[in-house]
Amino acid sequence: MQIYEKIVELLDVYVRADEIHPEDKFKSDLDLSSFELIGFATDVKENFGVSLKVEDFYNNPSVAEMAKYIEENSTK
Repeated sequence: MQIYEKIVELLDVYVRADEIHPEDKFKSDLDLSSFELIGFATDVKENFGVSLKVEDFYNNPSVAEMAKYIEENSTK
């Protein structure tokens, strides 16, 4: 499974949307709360070994950008 597809699968727990697009932004388009972002970051750590910080969401605001960042930094 590609990292992008796994990230969409992880986000599906937090976002009650039928479809998540690569260009969707975590805050403005997906409307994730701070608690949901923490949950997502925990899921990313468990699945990919990447510890996300607040600035990572600012530097990689879209789902596609975050997938690329996670792929480049994954330890699993």
